[in-house]
Amino acid sequence: PLKNWSSVRFHAGTAEVIGKVRLLGKEQLRPGEDGYAQLLLLEPVVAVARDRFVIRQASPMVTIGGGDILAPLPRARHRLRDPAAIEWMEELTKADASRLVFLQIARSGLKGVGADELVPRIPTNREGIQIFIDEMLKDKKIIASPRNRYFDPKHIRDLAGKVRERVSDYHQSNPLVPGMAREELKGVFSPASPDALNEAYRFLQEQGTIVLEEEIIRLSEHRLELSPAEEQLRERFLGRLREAGAHPPELSEIIREVSSDQQILDKLVRLLVRQGELVRVRDGLYYPADTFREIQEKLVAYLQDGNTVEVGKFKEIFGITRKWAIPLLEYFDASRVTLRVGNVRKLYPKGGGTPGG
Repeated sequence: PLKNWSSVRFHAGTAEVIGKVRLLGKEQLRPGEDGYAQLLLLEPVVAVARDRFVIRQASPMVTIGGGDILAPLPRARHRLRDPAAIEWMEELTKADASRLVFLQIARSGLKGVGADELVPRIPTNREGIQIFIDEMLKDKKIIASPRNRYFDPKHIRDLAGKVRERVSDYHQSNPLVPGMAREELKGVFSPASPDALNEAYRFLQEQGTIVLEEEIIRLSEHRLELSPAEEQLRERFLGRLREAGAHPPELSEIIREVSSDQQILDKLVRLLVRQGELVRVRDGLYYPADTFREIQEKLVAYLQDGNTVEVGKFKEIFGITRKWAIPLLEYFDASRVTLRVGNVRKLYPKGGGTPGG
């Protein structure tokens, strides 16, 4: 009998390698019996699915038996009585080449698999594998990413459902945030490849369930609605900025004045910037959009008369100090409203930029 963990000589093609036999579902094979086993070899060998092999005793070199290679690239070491492993071996034994292509794609899960990766797993050539893939794509039995990674649609639908649930939970926990960063979702679903996540997004988009906005994902029904307390905070915050005109206080100062909850106000500020009600000139310095627009229009009108402006003149026009003048001028330079030439600014050659940057 061939006992579990027996040492053997493995022969396939011209290869001869020492290894051990891990039987699946049995402690031993009696003479004349067959079964499934995993061969753990001391050295790699070149082999593809359905290649034939022979095993012999390590010493003396007596032939024990032979068989077919079902999975030349197993995912892991299987346990002795793992029913899933035995069921997988039985599937591989019965399947024809076309069925094997689907089984391997399905088994790749959320990693997906490319056609070249299927070559050692399927007993046919690369062209034959592609024919099977094309037929399954036509029948919608599998799906392909733009990079030609292939997936079982069931795995993508399951992932899409989990993505939708996770984004929904995020909305409930972060009502003032427009949506969840895709980079964060990538961390939540780290076992899934980027291709799988993108296919899940596409599936949800086709259903009208989600909206992608740059790097943000949100549910299509999600609306940013402020509570009465948040709306009151918003009015107090914007009112304090508007009354300050061209020299608003730093954000940290406003936080001390209008709110004891810095986290809520930080989220409100990000929301107002995204909605275009607030302009971020630099970290900590914000202007209401209408106030900022007045400053920009006044500056552009002055420069359109052929004038140039240096820091001192800019301070004089708007009645502010360098604390506000320098960040504003640098912002206008960056947004191509002004062009700096030495120590002066003139109107950018293509005309003024969009108010608010």
